[in-house]
Amino acid sequence: MKQQVATVLLLSLLHFLALFLFCNGFLLTRVSLDNTSVPKTPPTQSTFSKVVILVIDALRYDFATPQNGSSPFWNHFPILAQHVDKSPGHAYLSKFIADPPTTTLQRLKGLTTGSLPTFIDASSNFAGDAITEDNLILQLRRAGKKIAFAGDDTWQALFPGAFESELNFPFESLNVWDLDTVDNGVHHHLLDSPAAFFSSTVRNKWDVVIAHALGLDHAGHRYGPNHEETTRKLQEMNSWIQEIITAIDEDTLFVVMGDHGMNPFGDHGGDSPEELEAALFMYSKRALFSRSTTDKYGSRGVAQIDLVPTLALLMGLPIPFNNLGSPIPQAFSNKSALTFESAISLCTEQIERYISVYVENSASIKQMLNTMNQDYDVRTRRSAAWQRDVLTIFRQQWAQYHMPSIWYSLLFVVSIIAFETGLFFSHSSSRILDVLAGSLAVQSTFFFQALKTLISDQARWLGIFSGLLILVLYLLVRPIDRRSVSELDTTQRDGFNTPDVVSILAIILHLGTFASNSFTIHEDRITLFLLGVILLPVLLGTFGLSRAGTRLNRLWKIAPVIGIMVLSRFASSVRLCREEQGQSCTSNFHTIPAGITFPLTLVLGLSVSQTFQACLNLEAQSLPTTRRWVYFSVDFILLLSWLHWLLDYLALTDLKLYIARTLLTCVSFAPLVWYKLPLPISFRVGNLRLVIDGADSVLSKSYLQLVLPCMCLFVFLSRAVGSVSILCLLLSLLCTRSAEIARVTRHSRIFSIVLPFELAFLHFFSTGHQMALPFIQWDLAFLASRGILYPLSPMLVIGNAFASFFVVALAIPVLTLWSVGSDSGGVDGEPVAEQDKSSSVTKAMVGCMTLHTLLTFSTMVFATHFRRHLMVWKIFAPRFMCAALIMLVTDATFLIASLALSLSQYKITELVKTIQGILPNNNGKGNMNYAIIV
Repeated sequence: MKQQVATVLLLSLLHFLALFLFCNGFLLTRVSLDNTSVPKTPPTQSTFSKVVILVIDALRYDFATPQNGSSPFWNHFPILAQHVDKSPGHAYLSKFIADPPTTTLQRLKGLTTGSLPTFIDASSNFAGDAITEDNLILQLRRAGKKIAFAGDDTWQALFPGAFESELNFPFESLNVWDLDTVDNGVHHHLLDSPAAFFSSTVRNKWDVVIAHALGLDHAGHRYGPNHEETTRKLQEMNSWIQEIITAIDEDTLFVVMGDHGMNPFGDHGGDSPEELEAALFMYSKRALFSRSTTDKYGSRGVAQIDLVPTLALLMGLPIPFNNLGSPIPQAFSNKSALTFESAISLCTEQIERYISVYVENSASIKQMLNTMNQDYDVRTRRSAAWQRDVLTIFRQQWAQYHMPSIWYSLLFVVSIIAFETGLFFSHSSSRILDVLAGSLAVQSTFFFQALKTLISDQARWLGIFSGLLILVLYLLVRPIDRRSVSELDTTQRDGFNTPDVVSILAIILHLGTFASNSFTIHEDRITLFLLGVILLPVLLGTFGLSRAGTRLNRLWKIAPVIGIMVLSRFASSVRLCREEQGQSCTSNFHTIPAGITFPLTLVLGLSVSQTFQACLNLEAQSLPTTRRWVYFSVDFILLLSWLHWLLDYLALTDLKLYIARTLLTCVSFAPLVWYKLPLPISFRVGNLRLVIDGADSVLSKSYLQLVLPCMCLFVFLSRAVGSVSILCLLLSLLCTRSAEIARVTRHSRIFSIVLPFELAFLHFFSTGHQMALPFIQWDLAFLASRGILYPLSPMLVIGNAFASFFVVALAIPVLTLWSVGSDSGGVDGEPVAEQDKSSSVTKAMVGCMTLHTLLTFSTMVFATHFRRHLMVWKIFAPRFMCAALIMLVTDATFLIASLALSLSQYKITELVKTIQGILPNNNGKGNMNYAIIV
């Protein structure tokens, strides 16, 4: 078992290194300059001395403009358009176009720095660090402006110490279950208290107010845009606007904006039009805004980064150094302190300063800019067209890849696949690990020397890659001695049978899916088809076994295969569609009635419980503690899960939190209780014989008892609808234990890992997920708490996202032990072929890890191939990231499973020692007069 843990750990480390190397070259980053802009001499004249900024999270453009239609969220936020209609010179409304990814933290960075995000920035949405580059908040502070704040505490993380201590009221932002706490707090500190920002005693203590309301965004996340709660939040924000307009004076600019929109499910993070198109509104009691007669509501739109130079110039501030935005023309009329031509000139000067510093780090962008500037002279360079061209070049530059890292990583993954394939098909893993110990010692010297002596990053990565490649190749080509040959798995001599051949073809088809964006976005349907293909030869095989006997008996023999097919088809009927799937997909994950979900969960939960009890042969057990343990680990936990989601449906928040905490506490302490339980075996003594009943399957039963609470936990983490899918997955895995399937696939080693592999993907999609960022169910972070609680909250989100993969990885060892027969037993407690049992489980784990490596490799290859494709950041890159995360999750779960098996084996060994110690010593020379019979 120790060798099994070492094997899984080694492969996990190799996977991590390969992914790190690939991400270093593929996931885009940009150089962030620390330079800051300084005031001009004489300073730029300001148009406003004060500004009030209200950020309404997820304020989509169509929420704020008049619409002809019956959508429930339209025309409930009319006040912005009304002011544009009745006071055109005082108000400006426009579409406010974000740069993806449309997550709040990245949008706030763009709205304050004027810089563009890169794809990898999305990973930091829930762990934001302070902004170190030049930004509007920094320039306001340097100008001596006092800033008051209320709302989303993300601002506090990005700008620590920037707000006046007595005027700073951050609220916890990520609890999407709470629609009103943040908004009520913002309204209270803005308008509704004696010490409100607009009260007579406080309004002279600030120059800038920033308020960030979250209720609309949370309503979208929890209910979607079509729900009445979304309508309520829009109406509430509508009333706020009028209150603030009434409260401001003529020297104050009022800005209302959305940081992003929301998709039809209320989520965001991607790049669909609904997510990118927010609303921007500016209002002044002085008539300062110019107006387009053909585009009254700004449907052509402005970029969000354009707000940065606009606000900076209106406030008389230097434009932040990293800004690439352009001034909004309508904000610089003849009545403003600056004309639009002057604003463009100042912005051009700032961009030229930025370019002069940035090109020192990039020769390629310098060449591109020189080529572009040939089309402009000194006069025409002072234009919005020049600024747009510069922005286009920087977008292209920040989409450059470090190809050496990508190619090294791809070759490295090929060597890992070769290593894993060798482990899966060759002799027992113990012989491989004997070689590994010596070769690692040799290669480690090379690694440290390479890291110590090589200077350039490229050379360093080349050295690390070369060392790892040499290590893997050395393991593969090492001569195998005669003992190793004798340890070859006898199943290899049988060659590939029909289930194996079909499984290989199915995997090849799955790997080829990512060669097309159309196939990639329909992977959920393709997975269902591949499952049917994989099961077809097994169905035909079991049908051949059922020719003899009664009709009922024949039907009973093919029932397990039919059961897997039916359960898979049923689970796949639950769908949450990608935007790209269009009319070919209808989402129902959020619309399935509770009257169907909860009774179905009860029936499936009871079926899972009864099946587990049958697998553990509880009827034959004489130990009531074992029976009670299974009742606790399955029935009790599933009941708590069902009760929690029922209370959630009834909106009984306090009680459901108590249930969730109780369930998580029970699962947390389950391993400790399991360790104290007796093993599921019994003894009979007589005539110098000790007969052990149940020892032939004690390892699989003990391991299953340990992981059962964890498996049921993932039922709980998958929501009410998703729990139906995970229960179907458990039943499907248990169906593979049937004698008929075992007979047909007894030599099908590849089929035995491909089937669970594809089942995991099928049930990933049927639990309300897709291979894209917007489908992460972030609200699960608050399953057991009212706020973010580290590390529990991230663990709950991860458990929800990858529940099916956790369950399958935990099930692989016990499925393998069932397939190879008895687990232990023998004279004097020595297990029968213990090394063979351990080797079979290890190979099953390695086989599944190989499949994930192959799939990840396929996504890496096609993401690299399509790196200039229009859909690379919408489809191919997210698919790679999901594959990488799934592979790492599977690796970690297999490592936990290996430790669980080791712990189970330790309990068995200790029991054997105890038995040997208490047997009567009849001849004074030991206990050998008693034979241990299993």
